[in-house]
This record gives sequence, structure tokens and C-alpha cells, in this order.
Amino acid sequence: MQSYPHATPIPTYMDFYCDQVLSGRLAVLRIAETEHVLAFHHTQPYWPVHIVVVPKRHISSLATLEPGDLPVVHELLTVAADLCRRVTEEHGGCRLSSNSGNLQTTRHLHFYIHSGLRLRNEDGTPVDESVMAWADDGSVQARCIAPHGDPVDMSSGEARNFARLLITCADEADSR
Repeated sequence: MQSYPHATPIPTYMDFYCDQVLSGRLAVLRIAETEHVLAFHHTQPYWPVHIVVVPKRHISSLATLEPGDLPVVHELLTVAADLCRRVTEEHGGCRLSSNSGNLQTTRHLHFYIHSGLRLRNEDGTPVDESVMAWADDGSVQARCIAPHGDPVDMSSGEARNFARLLITCADEADSR
């Protein structure tokens, strides 16, 4: 399995969701709830649509699942699938993600459902929108800041050409 340089430990909370959200210490805007699952809007979103789906009992991550956890995970995925359908209907698509190990910011299984252009980096700092392009489901999306300072969204064709230009410039810089 390939190792990624960004997979270094990041600051973590032992279990933010049990300690703060499920205990009621932190108020959240609930979107869906079942006997074993809670879904809510992220309190500090990284995307315009950023939903968190958690089991109501502690499960560390997908990597630590035990057979007794499977019914709760099934319920978790059922809620996540319903929310993905709703977000896709409203926004045209979304991503479902989960982290394990050193990539977790909290040691509690959770899924993120997110859609839209990223607002903040992993460290919480605002995304530098002056140059941004990425591949998503086989199509490239891009946003740049025009000389007048307003964001300009590009069509997928324009974004592909822009991404190729960025890659070419980066390759040329690396070869120097």
C-alpha cells in the first residue's frame, strides 16, 4: 500500500463527538436522527454543504470495527445514503468521506457529506482561491480570482485547460 506524506499525525481530540456533541455540551443543527445515529451541520464547515454523520455510541473508526458494530454501521450508512441522495438532488452531487488513524481529528467514527468548493484547508485556514483546480469524478473544476478580485467559476472544459496549464507550469518549475 502506498504511503502518503500528508498522513502524519494531526492534533486530535480523544472523542469530540461523545464529549461535546452527543453529551449536549455543544448545540448543533440536527438534520437527521435515528435511535443509533445523529446527522448535523458541521459547526465550522470546510465546504458550503458540510454534514457530519456519527453513531451515538463510541466506535473509533472503520479500521477498528468489531462484529457487534456492524448493525450500527449499517444504520449509519443508511442515514448517510439518504442524506447523499438529498444533497445530490439539491446540489448536483456530493462526496462521502471518513478518516482513520492519524488522519482522524477526533477518535470517533464519522462520515462527512460535503459539496461545493472547499472553504478551508485541513488546518482551518481559508483556501487560497487565487489559483485552484482539481479533478472530481473524472471532471475538472476550477475557480480563480479575477484581476478585479471577484471569484470566477469556469466550465469543465475551461477548467481542464486551466488544470493542464497548471500541471505544465509545475512540471517546468520542477525540471529547473
